[in-house]
Amino acid sequence: MIWRDAVQALDPSLSGTTRGLAGVPDADSMQLAPWVCRTLEGWLRGKGAPTPENLGREILTLVHESVHLRGIVDEGVTTCTALPLVPGIARASFKIRSAKVLRAVVQAAWADVRGAYRGPCLD
Repeated sequence: MIWRDAVQALDPSLSGTTRGLAGVPDADSMQLAPWVCRTLEGWLRGKGAPTPENLGREILTLVHESVHLRGIVDEGVTTCTALPLVPGIARASFKIRSAKVLRAVVQAAWADVRGAYRGPCLD
């Protein structure tokens, strides 16, 4: 409830499913929805661990918002910049070693954005 209210206060046009915001309230900050944080933390702690598909979507959210903090505003360019970073983040930060799990994470990230954005990597 608090997340949705905060997002709506910033921009009423944003849907209740917004998973992250960058540059709000200041240029150096990122906000992630509670369910994104629960998914990422669940994987790291091994408690209530999400499926690789859910993890892939939320790693992409984390990386996408981080790319916005680099100064990229365009959603398509941001996504195209973030997608190739997902496997490295999955391996380095989320300790994914299994090729099968990594493949599922990366495929989920790509599936999450297909049709959602326009960009050189998505057309």
